[in-house]
Amino acid sequence: MPSCYRVYVYVLVTVLTWSHAFVAIKYCLRYVTPWELLLLRHVPAALVFCAYLGARRSSHELRQILRDDGVRFLLLGAAAVTGYHLALNMGSQVIPSGTVSLVIGSSPVFTLVMAALLIRERPALWQISGVIIAFAGLYVCIRFGGGKDVDLRYVSGALVLLLSPFFASIHTTLSRPLSRKYGALNTTAFTIVLGTVPLLAGADADLIRKAAALPAGFWAADLFLGLGCTAFAYLLWTKALQVMEATKVAVFLYLIPVLGIAWGWLYLDEHVSAWLVAGAALVIFGVVLANRKAAAPAAVS
Repeated sequence: MPSCYRVYVYVLVTVLTWSHAFVAIKYCLRYVTPWELLLLRHVPAALVFCAYLGARRSSHELRQILRDDGVRFLLLGAAAVTGYHLALNMGSQVIPSGTVSLVIGSSPVFTLVMAALLIRERPALWQISGVIIAFAGLYVCIRFGGGKDVDLRYVSGALVLLLSPFFASIHTTLSRPLSRKYGALNTTAFTIVLGTVPLLAGADADLIRKAAALPAGFWAADLFLGLGCTAFAYLLWTKALQVMEATKVAVFLYLIPVLGIAWGWLYLDEHVSAWLVAGAALVIFGVVLANRKAAAPAAVS
């Protein structure tokens, strides 16, 4: 298959995989708590990335990386693994999966804000407008798009869920120097592995007994999340970025919340209201604006 077609296969498979994650999380939470899902999802992914790092790096290189940047990777893991996914799991207990996909899809907006606060990047006027529009869309989706009464439990779940893109933005912003140093895939591998290690303290005998009794359907969804979404899809995404410009590949990410809403309707019988569609349009338009970069200045001859 020509590389130009192969890259579209990589991107399509990745988008389809990531867009199914929200219904898979919702399904898994029927059987386990958010904390238990956090652990059971990331152990398989961490094992895959351990094997990857072991195959790509010598033991001397691994020790040197851990000495130089181990603490940074631990902090990134705390944000990307524990912070992001625990908030995602807790919010998914209450919030419909389609709305969850929109909240997570707004992560670039949070990243823009975080970059302005932490590393003093100055956003353009249209990017600021995008932030405002996206946040307005999130409010519409959460307040009116769920098709259910907004009680204290729902509001609490929404607030916890909003921590997920917040932690994602911290990870994205602070991982940039490490990604430039080690590459995006290696940085992700170290982050997942070192972010998972502290979670093993929660793997007590009760959880092991509970895990042994979980049905096959749970394990299929859990391994889809851990191996499919966290490991395999990210590998395909990285391969796509090696062939196609990042700005062109990133366009396909806008499909994820749209598909997330569709899968929630198809698999979980979630209500798709006009409010949700309107809010989704605002969120996606706001993210597009926030992601838009300033044009490069013309060369002076």
